[in-house]
This record gives sequence, C-alpha cells and structure tokens, in this order.
Amino acid sequence: MEGGMGFKNLNWFNHAMLAKKGWRIMKNPNSLNIARLYKAVCPSSPPPRDAPTEVVELIDPYTMKWDVEKLNQWFTSTDRDLILSIPLSHRAWNDNYTGYIGYMTCLMCDNDVENGVHLFTQCPYTREVWEAANISLPTLAISDLKDGLLELSRVLNKEQFAQALMLTWSMWTNRNSQLWEGKKHHPTEAALLAMSWFNEFSKANDKGTTPRAQRKEWSTLADDWLKCNSDGSFLASCNRGGSGVVFRDTTRAFKVAAMRQFDQGTVVLCRRCKSPFHAELLAVHEGMKLAQSMNYVKVEFETDCMMLVQALNQDTIDCSIMGFLLEDVRELMRANSHYKIMYAPREANKIADKLASQALCTTDSQVWFVIAPEFIKDANECTR
Repeated sequence: MEGGMGFKNLNWFNHAMLAKKGWRIMKNPNSLNIARLYKAVCPSSPPPRDAPTEVVELIDPYTMKWDVEKLNQWFTSTDRDLILSIPLSHRAWNDNYTGYIGYMTCLMCDNDVENGVHLFTQCPYTREVWEAANISLPTLAISDLKDGLLELSRVLNKEQFAQALMLTWSMWTNRNSQLWEGKKHHPTEAALLAMSWFNEFSKANDKGTTPRAQRKEWSTLADDWLKCNSDGSFLASCNRGGSGVVFRDTTRAFKVAAMRQFDQGTVVLCRRCKSPFHAELLAVHEGMKLAQSMNYVKVEFETDCMMLVQALNQDTIDCSIMGFLLEDVRELMRANSHYKIMYAPREANKIADKLASQALCTTDSQVWFVIAPEFIKDANECTR
C-alpha cells in the first residue's frame, strides 16, 4: 500500500500493535484498566460493582493463562475470543523486577518451577554437569542466583570460579537449545565442551604472560620411556580441527612427530571436528595410534587439556557424543599397559601446539622421523 500514512501492510501493522499491547500487559498487568475498557464498549451503563477492574484479575495466578471462566462471565463471545487471542508469556513477573524470573516448568527436568537458583544449582541435569566438570557445588541456602554466584566466588579459587561461570553459560545455552530446537547435550558433553572452551580461552589469553620463573617445560622420564606431547587446534567458523604430536626420549631428543587436519569426511566417528575438546581428544588418539604403529611400548602421553585427562581416567560409561572415541582411547590404553595419560601445562606443550596450529594451514597429513622439521626446532630446544 503506497502513500497515506506509509503503512506497507496493515495486517502486519495490526499484529504489531496487538503484540505491543500484549507485551505491555505481560510486563505490567495493572497497566490496562478494565473499567475504562468497559466504558468504551458500553458507554451507556457503568460496570457492575463486582466487575474486574484490572487485567491482572483476568489472569489465573497459578497457570499464568487467561481465566476463561471470568472472560465468559464478563465479556461477549466476540470480545472473549479477542482477549484469548492475546498471548500471555509462561514467564512469571513481579512489580519490582522487569527481567526474567523463570518458566513455570523447568525445560531440563520438568520441575514445576524454573528459576535461576533451580536451573543452575538444583536441577538434576545441571548437577550432573557440575559433577562431570569435577567441581563440587556447595550446598547453597539462597533465593537469588546473584547471591549464589557471590557465594561461589568466596568458596572457589579464581580458576575454579572462572570454570563455574563457563559452566553456567553452557547450561544456559543448552537450556535455550532445548527450548528452541528441542535438543540438548548430554551433561558430560556439556561439561567437556565448556571446559574445552575455558582451556582455549585461557590459552589465548595467557600466552607470553607467564613469569619465566614459574614456567614448567619438561618433566624427567625413566630411561626406557618415551614421552608423547599432543595438542589440538580448532576453527569454530568452519568446524575444522588439527592435531599435533611429538615423541621424545629421556634426553629430549626428537624421535617422531606428526600433524593432521580434521575436516568434513576425514573423521570416521564424527564427520566434523565439533569443538576444541574434540580436537584434543583426536590428537591423543592419533598419538596412541602412531605409538602403536612404531612399536613403542612405554609411553607417557601428555596433553594440556585437564578435562580430557580426567575423562580418560574415569571408568564410568560416557553417553555423550564423544563417548565412543573416549572409549577407543581407553581401549588402546588397556591393550598397552604401559601407556599413561598425564596433564602438562601449556608451557611444556609448545611443540605440539605449533604442530597443531600448522595442521590448520594444510590439508596434508605429515610425519617426520629422526629429524625435526625446522618450524618446531626452536619451540622447546627440540634436538635431532
């Protein structure tokens, strides 16, 4: 429609006005006076004394839906149907708080009430997430999520509290995924993803900031052991991952290294690399397969992903999408009794990190024997 007041589509404009009025009612149920509405509809007669005077009186306080019985009592069928066409939120609101309090039913566990305290500290789903992340959640006698976070900041150390914040973000993301897409991650998967994001964030922000006196670069080995450092890299924009592994002996002499890119069609169990944690897991898997092919018997595998070490050292059944690959790595460890998985700080994993980063730049898998490639020689005094 051209000209006039400039409304291109009157139908959609009317919908917008109705939505605006509905939003106003949801935010402030007392905002519309029923007496004024009644006077506009029936100007010749005043409303009865017992007639509702506020919109909130037409809403069932328990179900947060229109009270159909009252609508039938006080309105014509036409007006009743118009009122019923105004959607009411399932959210609960009060006069002093203009933000979100919660859905009447928890989307993660079907509890009668979902609020911040329940969702993040009491819901069975989220408590499994806390447990999978190996963070002991203290008993919190709180009524407000903000108070709960303040209490956590007092009882957890700085790193644990940062991990807790990442976990709450992961829980909220999964809750919204359940709302809009009807799906959510398994609690173990949600925890693993959150911790891998935290590790990547820490890795990106800690480079070059660690005091030299505090850096740890190498732990000694027994004479007949080898060490394999592994690392994963990940590009979220294209779901592309890379792995880097390097084997050295007790003198830190180079033995073998490999790097590989994981993209669509190159991973059997998961067609795409799905997360930083997935890349770290694939890197350890690559390292163990390479050690097996080289007939290395005693190997200490190191990764800078603590969550991965914890996951691999657990014997419980993992139902997440990483469960099959985790079990594959555990099976390799069971078949080779002298394979050990250990945690190493990032400063002790610089060579594997360079290999994994380089893997993202090439589609070719590469392996080097005896002589280390030039681009990693200066990473950690890697010798020939």
